[in-house]
Amino acid sequence: MPGLSTIIPAWSRCYLNGGNNMKQDISKAKNPDLRASLAAMQRAALMARKTAIQTETYIVIVEGDELVRVSADELRQIASEGNST
Repeated sequence: MPGLSTIIPAWSRCYLNGGNNMKQDISKAKNPDLRASLAAMQRAALMARKTAIQTETYIVIVEGDELVRVSADELRQIASEGNST
């Protein structure tokens, strides 16, 4: 399983443009709120991981087309691997 830090950026690289389904880089959006949303999603993901660890619950992520449950133990392991580099 990839590190969770790679999931949000990979997911958020594209957004739907005005209903025409053209995928574009979110960092190039004209709307400043949309451009800032990546950082907000990353903060929310970090808080979700911390809450899951504190409450011994799972988080659910999307990997490709699959929903994947990640346990608090797996989150701790991923966090410790990230802190050791």
